[in-house]
This record gives sequence, C-alpha cells and structure tokens, in this order.
Amino acid sequence: MISYFETAMSNEFRDLTKDDIFSQIKKLISDRLEEANLLLDKEEFNDYCSKREEIGNRLIQKIRNKISHLNIRNLEIVRLSFPSMLFSGYTYGMIISELLDINENNRADAAWNNALAYSLAVILDVILDNNPYLFDSLGTVLCVIFIETLRKSKEICKIIKKDVNYDEKVVVIYEIISKMFKNNITDLLKKTDSKIRNEYLKIFDETLQSELLKGKGLGNFPTIDEIYDYLRNRNTLMFWWMALICIAYNPSKKIISNLSKWKKFILTFGDIIWLIDDLADLVEDIHNSEWNIVIIRILKEEGLIFDKKELGPDNLKKLIEIMNKHDILDLMIDELLSKLNYIKKYCDFIGKSSEDILELLKFFFSLNFI
Repeated sequence: MISYFETAMSNEFRDLTKDDIFSQIKKLISDRLEEANLLLDKEEFNDYCSKREEIGNRLIQKIRNKISHLNIRNLEIVRLSFPSMLFSGYTYGMIISELLDINENNRADAAWNNALAYSLAVILDVILDNNPYLFDSLGTVLCVIFIETLRKSKEICKIIKKDVNYDEKVVVIYEIISKMFKNNITDLLKKTDSKIRNEYLKIFDETLQSELLKGKGLGNFPTIDEIYDYLRNRNTLMFWWMALICIAYNPSKKIISNLSKWKKFILTFGDIIWLIDDLADLVEDIHNSEWNIVIIRILKEEGLIFDKKELGPDNLKKLIEIMNKHDILDLMIDELLSKLNYIKKYCDFIGKSSEDILELLKFFFSLNFI
C-alpha cells in the first residue's frame, strides 16, 4: 500500500534544497490536518490571534502594575513573545480549571499562575539552550529551587546574572515572575491536600531534571525506551505540573481518587503538543542534529544507531527517504488523531464539552501549519 505522503512527495525531492523539502513536508502535513478538520479557517485564526494579543497584553499590564515601583518600561524579550507565552499558559489554565469544576471565583487565579508557570519554563529553556555551559553550574541550585517551590529564586538569578551570556532583561523578567509565582504558589500549597502537594513537588522536580538532562546528551540513555521516556518527560510533564496548580484549588475526593486518569488525560494533551511541534520542526531538527520524536521513529524503523552522526545536513535527504519508505508521516498523523480521539472520549466520560480544548489545539496546529 502506497502512503498518502509517498504518493504526494515527488521522487525529485532529492534535488531540492532544505527549504524546499521543509515547504513540501509542511504542505503535506497541512493538507492531512485540513482533511481531518484540525486547522482553523483564516477568519477563525485571525480572531484567535487577536484574542491572544488582547489577553497577552492584559496579562503584561498586570505584571507592570505589580512592579511599577521598579521603573521597568519594556517587558518584551528578544526572540520571545512574552504576551504569547502568558496567553498560552493562561488559556490552558482556564480550560483545565473548567474541566476540573474549579470554583469560578478561583479560575482566574489558577489561570494566572499557569501563565506565570509556563513563562518560567519557556524562559528557562531559552536561557539553557543559549548557554549550555550553565547546565552543570545551575543543576544543584535549580533542583533545590524546584523542590522548595522557588523559595530560593534569588540564587538562580544570582548565578545567571554572573555567568549568563544573554539579554540581561530576560534575567530580570525571570526574577520578577519567579518571585510572583513563588508568593502565589507557596500559599496555595499550604492550603491544599497533602497528596496534591506531594505530587506537585514530585512533578516539579521531575520536570526540571528532564530539562537539565538535555545538557548531558542522549548518550546517557542506553535504550530507545529510555530515550523516548526522557523526551516525553521533557515535553509533557510541564502540562501535568500546570494542571496540578489548578487541581490545588479544588482537591476534591472525586478528583484525588481519579488522579491517575486525570494525569493520563493531561499527558495525552502534552503528547499532542509535542508531536505537532516535532512534526513542524522535523527538517530543521535533522539539519541541526537535534533529537525529535519523528527522527527517533525514522532511525528505529531503519535499525540505525541512535547517534547524532546519523543526523546533520548531510543526512537530511537520506532520512527523508527512510521516512517515506516506512510511511512514518502517515503513522505519526494517525497517532495524533488517535490521541485527539482519546481527549474527546475523556471529556465525554466526565460530562464536559471538548470544544474549548480542541479549539486551543487547533490554534496550535494552525500556528505551525496554516
């Protein structure tokens, strides 16, 4: 059986440039997502972008109001959209809070803390990506900070300010939101159920550990399963950590008794975001020798060793050939659709509409493939 992608992808791709290959693969994935009604139309997409800008700017203003005494006028970060980060975390927090039946009076607070948490995670990721030598010097301090719920946020900022070769304003903003998040979450954890508090601290630590392992390379993982687990933790645990912030506002017996089911639901949401991001970054990741779930699938199907020497610009066309040979894009899109179906079924199971969470996912898909 010839796959959708093998039929659509011309054999002449061997003569194409990296950008041409990227454009062709992007169009093929986009067509498949559109067939499954998983992309917003142009008007819906523009409306969602306007909503993102409006909510993001409102959240930025909230931060400005809290730090007006510091006389920091511009909170924009080079190469990052701070309003977009805040919007993503906030919207996710509002949707999860609604699904969890969080009291309406607490939903905005839960979403606000999710906005801060998501921004902390993204900014830290950028700092470490741009300064790989910081992995070792930050490791111990960061673990302490995570375990103690950012009580020692000054220590990370002190180290970054001393060593980091990055925009100083990023560090200032990181310090500001660290303090805000620390104050909010410490009080919340004191009041919530101990089981939720312990799970939160455990996942907080695991989330950071998976980030720090990135600096050590995948050579530390002897098996494919360990590589997969590492990549999955690094890309999905953050969503469970953020969901636990929402759960802390409503630690009912019903939620606590079904915590494992909620975790599976949230991690499936994270899997979807991870998969769509890696599909979008596939060509660039091969070119830059970065690990990616699609690349791992390509190497596994062909029986190649998991070594970065299999990646890089010289191997791009070879790996795309292997991908087509094993119908890997078809398989990955089918996996995506299966996970989306699980999201819908779980929402039906708890008697909630899946419309909002699917709309958010469609927006993320559209950002990459419209």
